[in-house]
Amino acid sequence: LCYPRLWSACCPRSATMADFTVRTRKFLRNAVAGRRQMVVDVIHPGSATVSKEDIKKSLCDMYNGNDKLVFLFGFRTKFGGG
Repeated sequence: LCYPRLWSACCPRSATMADFTVRTRKFLRNAVAGRRQMVVDVIHPGSATVSKEDIKKSLCDMYNGNDKLVFLFGFRTKFGGG
């Protein structure tokens, strides 16, 4: 499961590109389905919404995955601070 949300205080891995940051949390390895599932937080202050292709590329770099096997869904936008 990949649910981009606002940044969480505890996150095991993060990757920073030019204008956005991707952080993962609630990582679990689903052995039955043969996949890794996680919640993804995307932080992009002062810039427009980040494309799914950029997020996918960043996740593949972080976890050494194949970009054709990464599926992103369940996007929610958190606007404002606090």
